Amino acid sequence: FYCQLAEKFTQERASLYADIQALLQAGDAETAARQLHSFKSLAATLGAQTLQNKALELETLMDQGLFDAN
Repeated sequence: FYCQLAEKFTQERASLYADIQALLQAGDAETAARQLHSFKSLAATLGAQTLQNKALELETLMDQGLFDAN
């Protein structure tokens, strides 16, 4: 079951970075932040600590206005 869940997570979130970039470029920081936060939470649920930490780093950069969408 865990392997199936991890595979689904990987497939569904493969384009997350590109999606967030597109949202930020379109001026929709709120949706981008929500998607990233959800991703971080899912990573934590799956026990993917490194992935969760990287998402937290990116989330912090976005909160500080330091994430460059270009």
